[in-house]
Amino acid sequence: MADVTWQGDDTTNPTDVNTGANYSTGSLPTGGDHLRLVANYNGSLSDNLSSLSAISLGDFVVENGYSGAIATLGTPLDIQCSRFEFSGSGRSYVNLQSSSIDAIIHSTSQNAGVGKRGLYLTGTALQTVSVRGGDVGLASEHGDTTTVQTLRVHDGQTYVGNGCTLTTVDLYGGIVHLNTNVTNLNVYGGTVVLAEDADVTTLTLEGGTVENTGSGDITTATLKGGLLAMRGGIARTISTLNYYAGGSLEFDDDVVTLSTINLYGPVRLSSTRI
Repeated sequence: MADVTWQGDDTTNPTDVNTGANYSTGSLPTGGDHLRLVANYNGSLSDNLSSLSAISLGDFVVENGYSGAIATLGTPLDIQCSRFEFSGSGRSYVNLQSSSIDAIIHSTSQNAGVGKRGLYLTGTALQTVSVRGGDVGLASEHGDTTTVQTLRVHDGQTYVGNGCTLTTVDLYGGIVHLNTNVTNLNVYGGTVVLAEDADVTTLTLEGGTVENTGSGDITTATLKGGLLAMRGGIARTISTLNYYAGGSLEFDDDVVTLSTINLYGPVRLSSTRI
């Protein structure tokens, strides 16, 4: 297992992933090698992006200060690895394929533009995706598919497309845009925007804000703090509402149905057209 750095300095094909001269070892990485993209070598990767897909790397780390672009729209860099960590500042498209791993994102490129992300990430077996900053898309391009067990967000913006199969979201800060169903949504701070037809099986809200702007339903909502705002004039249902004194709810009873309401402590339940 070798420590390999992408240099991108081949005189003929400096952006070619399948050119050995672009690596510090002078040859292509092999299984178990630890591959890093670093600040001292900012060459982009844009050719033969699937040439490493047949091997399983050790670490694949994009360090803080690396500003090159990784791959292109519609053609991601295909990688399998045992650890993924990202702090780059160039527009990046990474497909972790069947890597059954945790993914850590510290930061990405900023100000990508309306509807664009700094890091587009896909994979079929991702365990915990931890977003600590940046602008991240999970299956955010139409037609992309991704599977994530747990999305844990502390800062930045994360966009989850309707092609993502997602079990749990833990939000402590930042903004998460959910366009897909989620089984467990736990919100302690920050903002979640539910859009399109995103259904939530179990919502636990202890702080922050959940804005339901789409047509998705909530099976069980437990409000202990923060604000749940059922915005827009679309018919939706909260099957069971557990409403504690610290929580807040905004809804329009002309279009939002509360099937079962359990009140805990002195709470005020009233509707408003929002």
